[in-house]
This record gives sequence, C-alpha cells and structure tokens, in this order.
Amino acid sequence: MIRLQGVEKTYRTRRGDLVLAVADITLDIAENEFVTLVGPSGCGKSTLLKLVAGLTPASGGTIRVRDTVVRDPFPDVGIVFQHPVLLPFAPCSTTCCFPLTCSVWIPKPIGIVRWNCSR
Repeated sequence: MIRLQGVEKTYRTRRGDLVLAVADITLDIAENEFVTLVGPSGCGKSTLLKLVAGLTPASGGTIRVRDTVVRDPFPDVGIVFQHPVLLPFAPCSTTCCFPLTCSVWIPKPIGIVRWNCSR
C-alpha cells in the first residue's frame, strides 16, 4: 500500500523565490491497484513519483510505502526517467551496470554481461 498524507513539495528558484510544485496531496493506493497520474506538463506528476520513490524529499506531509515512511530510495524499487540519463564519460555497458555496483543486497558477483552498444 502507498499512502500520501498532506504531501507538499516546494522548490527554491535561483533568485530565491519559492515554487509550490505539489500541494496538499492525500491519496491511498491499495496493494495491486493500478493508478495513472494524468495532467498537463508541469503540474507535478513526475515530482510526485520522485517523492514516492524517495528520490527527492517532501517539503511537508508523510509518504508511506508498505507501512514504512519514505525517507530514502528503496533498494528494491526501480524507476525509468522521462529522459535518458547516461554517464557521458563511460561506455553503455558501464552505464547499464552502474546501479548494480551501488547495490548492497547483491551478495556476490552474478556474472559478466557484455554489450555491443555500437549496433
């Protein structure tokens, strides 16, 4: 279950102005329930997903996933961003395997995978 209670996210611009990206969202999503966020560009859909995934902290309210308050990213949750994020200094295979090098739950190497990204 995912529960959002009074969730808000405020960003500060370079000039110091505050921008309210997400305001007072309260929502319960049951186990195995499929939910779609629909709205115009810039309304806070991606921000809300990043908040639930723990990729960015909420400015207010509480987010719970499986009865755990979200403070950091979960090690068993993946996210696909709107725009590709590659490491410009590394080959494709290194970029693809980078998350595995950051994972603490892999007890030992699982093998070597090679890609030919030039095709």
